[in-house]
Amino acid sequence: MTNIKKRDAGIDLLRVLAMGLIVLHHLMLHGGLTTAFPEFSASGLTIHLFNAATRCAVNVYALISGYVLVSSRFRPSRLIVLWLQAAFYGILAALCLPLMGGVLHPLHLFSAITPVSHDQYWYFTCYFVVFCLSPFLNQLLHTLSKRQTGLMMLALTMLFSILPTFMLTDRFQLNGGYHPVWLTVMYLFGGAMRLHGIPRFGGRVKSCAVIMGCILLGWGFRLAALSANAKWLGEWLLQYTSPTVLACSMALFAVFAGREWPGWVSKAALALSPLTFGVYLLHDNPLVREHLIKMRLTGLAGLNPVMMLGGLFACWAGVYGVCLLMEWLRTRLFAALKISALCDGMEKKLFTWTRRVFPRADA
Repeated sequence: MTNIKKRDAGIDLLRVLAMGLIVLHHLMLHGGLTTAFPEFSASGLTIHLFNAATRCAVNVYALISGYVLVSSRFRPSRLIVLWLQAAFYGILAALCLPLMGGVLHPLHLFSAITPVSHDQYWYFTCYFVVFCLSPFLNQLLHTLSKRQTGLMMLALTMLFSILPTFMLTDRFQLNGGYHPVWLTVMYLFGGAMRLHGIPRFGGRVKSCAVIMGCILLGWGFRLAALSANAKWLGEWLLQYTSPTVLACSMALFAVFAGREWPGWVSKAALALSPLTFGVYLLHDNPLVREHLIKMRLTGLAGLNPVMMLGGLFACWAGVYGVCLLMEWLRTRLFAALKISALCDGMEKKLFTWTRRVFPRADA
């Protein structure tokens, strides 16, 4: 139980929830449900409400990275393991491509072992940049006072969230948050909360009210934009960089982090949390997405809203469960092959080399 408290069970539970929301978003988006219904039908309104509720998940996942890593020692071996993990699922998907109705090409295998240069996963590509910068970001956060950190967070919020949203322009080319700069901002937010405290929004009840308000505001703004024949504006308050999604992410973080949870919940979260990134790598692999998920849920369009949601969540549970199982098996395989030990050895050699090349690096 001591280990669970040390890890903060709320963070583990939040990571599991965030990945569940990401899977749900991908199933609705890539599965074809977001375009399968008339916009103002009961099913269309329902799907887009649930879709709005999932938008904060990526921000939350990035916040967790900053919260967890800000006081951790920089370990390049972690990035090597993540790279091998991404390559593993890329190679597995490529080898299974004939079973999914595709044709295997050598380029598929080459792309699998070079996931960043071929942008196989946008989040992993951006996280690669953030992880490499993390020791410098951590040093910055540990150096600044609480007041200075607060002013920096305010400046970042104004520059990359509030001003672009209200000026209706992506002036800094952040592509709605699909960019290393935005994940870096989220990392800094997460680290700042770890060092200086989590804004609680007046308690759990008020935090939940903020979450619901942000979701409804984003959803309602989309409907208003569609009604005004301004479809291009519909997603503006649902982008990762929008103030509504940012506030929703922070409030959700406040609900879970640093809270006490029942023992069985803590144990389940502790067991599942390390598997969540593998869930992302497997279900959102480009080949898996193209051949197993893309437009596969449109068959639910003929059902009433209740049955449609039942089918959607059944598919969600199946995908999430299978991916968790596959990731658990992958961890057993890597453990048997002693991949972590090999990566630790590579890390030691890397540090030895850097000390020779930069003899004052540790000064």
